[in-house]
Amino acid sequence: MESFFGHTKDEMHLRRCRTFDDVVVEASDYIDYCNNWRPQTGLGKMTSAEFATISSPRR
Repeated sequence: MESFFGHTKDEMHLRRCRTFDDVVVEASDYIDYCNNWRPQTGLGKMTSAEFATISSPRR
């Protein structure tokens, strides 16, 4: 969690936000980016979404 918040502070573009709604959109976009596009070293350079598809139990 600490790593996520550290990256969040570095990578989100909050200075261009003018309203609370702008912040909500920026946060939502950043979370989407982290889950679907940003490779994670701890996950073997896969995205969180890629890792979830291979690590979830099959039924």
